[in-house]
Amino acid sequence: MIALLFTDVEGSTQLAARAPAGYSRAIARHFEILRRHLADHGGREFQENGDGLLLAFLKTDDAAAFAIEAQRSLSIEEWPPESGALKVRMALHTGEAEFRDGQYRGLAMNLAARLLAGTQGGQIVCSEGAVSALGNAPSVPLRRMGVYRLRGFERAEEVSELLWREGLVFRPLRAEHARSHNLPAMQTPIVGRDAERMSLGKLLDPDNTEARLVALTGPGGIGKTRLSIEAARDALGLFDHAVTFVSLAEINEPSRMMDAIRSALRIPFEPHLTPLAQLREEFGSSPALLVLDNMEQLLPEAAAHVQNLLGQIPGLKCLVTSRMILGLPGEREFPVAPLAFHGGGDSSRHLSASGELFVQRASAVRPDFKLTAASRSGIDKLCALLEGIPLAIELAAARMSVLTPQQIFQEIKGRFALLQDQRSEHPERHHSLEAAVSWSFHALPQKVREVLAALSVFRGGFTMDAAIHVAGGGCAEETQAAIQTLRFCSLLIVEDGLESLRFRMLESIRQYASDQLGDSIGDALDRHWRYFSLLAYKLEAQNQEALDQLRLDRLEEEHLNFQQVLANASTPIRRLRLATALHSLWLLRGGAYENRRWFNRVPICSDPREEDVVGRALHAAGLLDLTLGRLWRARVVFERALLFYEKMGEEADAAGALHNLGQIAFRQGAYKVAQRHHLRCAAIYERLGRTHNLAAALTMLGCSYLEAGDLTKARPCLERSVDLLKDSGNRATYAFVLQNRGYLEFVLGNLETACHYYSESLVIHREMQLIAALPGLYVCFAKVADCFGRFELSARLLASSKILISQLKQQPSIRLKASLLELERNARQTKGDAFFDDISHEVERLGRQGIMEISIDLS
Repeated sequence: MIALLFTDVEGSTQLAARAPAGYSRAIARHFEILRRHLADHGGREFQENGDGLLLAFLKTDDAAAFAIEAQRSLSIEEWPPESGALKVRMALHTGEAEFRDGQYRGLAMNLAARLLAGTQGGQIVCSEGAVSALGNAPSVPLRRMGVYRLRGFERAEEVSELLWREGLVFRPLRAEHARSHNLPAMQTPIVGRDAERMSLGKLLDPDNTEARLVALTGPGGIGKTRLSIEAARDALGLFDHAVTFVSLAEINEPSRMMDAIRSALRIPFEPHLTPLAQLREEFGSSPALLVLDNMEQLLPEAAAHVQNLLGQIPGLKCLVTSRMILGLPGEREFPVAPLAFHGGGDSSRHLSASGELFVQRASAVRPDFKLTAASRSGIDKLCALLEGIPLAIELAAARMSVLTPQQIFQEIKGRFALLQDQRSEHPERHHSLEAAVSWSFHALPQKVREVLAALSVFRGGFTMDAAIHVAGGGCAEETQAAIQTLRFCSLLIVEDGLESLRFRMLESIRQYASDQLGDSIGDALDRHWRYFSLLAYKLEAQNQEALDQLRLDRLEEEHLNFQQVLANASTPIRRLRLATALHSLWLLRGGAYENRRWFNRVPICSDPREEDVVGRALHAAGLLDLTLGRLWRARVVFERALLFYEKMGEEADAAGALHNLGQIAFRQGAYKVAQRHHLRCAAIYERLGRTHNLAAALTMLGCSYLEAGDLTKARPCLERSVDLLKDSGNRATYAFVLQNRGYLEFVLGNLETACHYYSESLVIHREMQLIAALPGLYVCFAKVADCFGRFELSARLLASSKILISQLKQQPSIRLKASLLELERNARQTKGDAFFDDISHEVERLGRQGIMEISIDLS
């Protein structure tokens, strides 16, 4: 194994053409710096390649240390003024290479060269092989950049970068991005499914165009989910890791299935694009596999969504798990059979697949368990009784800490006979699972059974604190003991959460537990309502003045429980109050479209005690409409909210409604109207001493003056906004103020000061992922780049702005439209049509995240 480090100077051809003498001195100095550090780290130069070096190291950590020190030295070097600073890019790969005739040869050389070609000046990228060889060696952090398809290589490559200086932000690699999979990690090996995995591998092969939809069918607990995960994992290489797992178990509305797929793919919400359009853009024409797990409760309506996906995304395959087929043309049903459960008897040394699973799970709860002739006989009988259903076998094996296989067999046999007598003379296979679940349930102490039944009201899991309040009657000690027992008996699954552990039930168990609630379900749902509504109100109250990432994450973690509470709200006012508390999550995390429905029927209020709830609900609904671009609807809602607040004498809330009416007028180009609204609300906030809100109002007032061309009035508004917000937690508004403050300086000809404000704004935009505001900021940077003669950078920023505007379906203001046209005209006249078109195509290949992280260096 050899560590190869390739270097190159970004933009060397243009530099050499613009200032040949200065560039010649700079490139010579650059070689001196690299070679000086090379000697310190035991590296070997085996070729000078144009303006770069091809280097080899015996140890990858030596290569990384060299790259870091070299970049730091290059960054502080005083370069000739006519050439400017040289930006050196570096690519590190560790792999097998043959040394012959003074050269290294082989695929490792090609891979390092491909990495270097997509790298940016000042950046150090590392291949998977290099990262693996580094381990914990680098003294600076590694950042994962993603999985890419490098030209000439069939296998996708995961690429990382060495963050050698704090604050450096680089665009993604100039290469086709390949998505990585999100398959759940399994803690135990799958048992007895080799034949099924082999058959599924043939069906899932991208070349098998006759099997684009494969449905794994069978009763609950048969192992459909586990088999789908293993089959998808087997197929990762066939799809270049473009495999996505979507859990639908907690979704009961077919209309939400597409949003669940979008969420699993981590595609940001775009109000002007349907989920299908977003998925079509995300997948393109490359082969991809979508695993849709637990789909039966969404049928038959959801089948139409699958049909649309397959019809509009040519490279897509769908692997579905369901208790029934979808009934679509071309569907290939793959019935999942139970595990083999006929053993060889006492004299046989071979266990059935069911027996192997039982022993595997039994050993986990009783490490000293040893298979004997007696236990083998009991296991065979038990697995036959349970008909090889994996979930039933796992539940039975969980009791091996206190019972023998023969004892478990006798107890479940009695429960099965009871079910058979009650249900049917010829029991179906699901009676075997129900017998195992029923036996496990009735073997629990009474208090633990009550806790398990009450836990069934949760959706998407729960924390221990939630369980104590909802299922434990507030008794922490008893509930914790019950949870521990349920986890020990395999009736609960434990997972990591944001702040604490989370617990959840498999859907088959949850449904059984729910059936045991009986008449007490109302009390459990009421406690569920109280807990999660109070949680939402608490988080809302803490989040008034500043955006707190952890609080948003916490709200999102309980998303399904909140949806359950909203759906079960006993009165419209209760629903409105909770939806209002959650609306900031939907605004900032892309749920405006699907959650606007909770505000569809805001009542005309007759009870004075409910007026405040209705007014705030109207305000929240208007903000969602504003985000979705429904300006006419938002205006009606805010006008109604304004009347409510004025009637109630709530000046601060009335000012908020005025502020949003001003935003609507601003977006519609009615700047005089916007100014009147913002002047009114600013005066109210000033009188009330609401500094935070005053800064926001002055920001929009300044923007209205800017768009109207009145720079004299805009300046004091924006200057004061900067002063008010610089120590505030409202960083999103602060970023907007900084951007417009910079624009004033640009108009006045103070380019360096403008860049200072723009750069501060850019840091916040990127940290908070404020993508909707980036096009305008990129245009601001592009204008400065034009003034400095940095035409390539200007064109790159202009192309980025245009692509984002198109993707976000934005309607730019008149001023922004004029700037876009002017910048493009200048680029085409200065550098030619081909130059601008090539830049545009290059930027488009970066993808959304790449455009957000594009390098902007105007130093």
